[in-house]
Amino acid sequence: MDEIYDENGVLLTAEPDLTLGEIIMDKKIVHHKAVPGIPEEGHYEVIAEYSNGGKDLLWVVDRPASFPVDAWDEEIPIQVYHAYSPKELETMEANRSLQEQIHALQEKNEMLESCILEMSELLYA
Repeated sequence: MDEIYDENGVLLTAEPDLTLGEIIMDKKIVHHKAVPGIPEEGHYEVIAEYSNGGKDLLWVVDRPASFPVDAWDEEIPIQVYHAYSPKELETMEANRSLQEQIHALQEKNEMLESCILEMSELLYA
């Protein structure tokens, strides 16, 4: 399940009822704090010594450097569950009822057209 938040930004733990609301796409702003840069730290190791007193040294990095990063805001797309208001639910039910009435009238219209066609065939046969 993708993460879905309620309208207050709280993460939902259960699947929302889509008959009582809808999921809309939104965005959440995440603020990232500034990070200071850190210089590289390390030490030299002797890898060879010579009779004249010379030495070959190798720089060994103990902690790599990091560059400073400015503070920044990130927009993350999220899904938000919007619960329908009682008025929206009432309107949706009225629309559903109206659609059922339209469908019933269309079926009756098709039946009447069929009857008229049969009657005209009988009259003009």
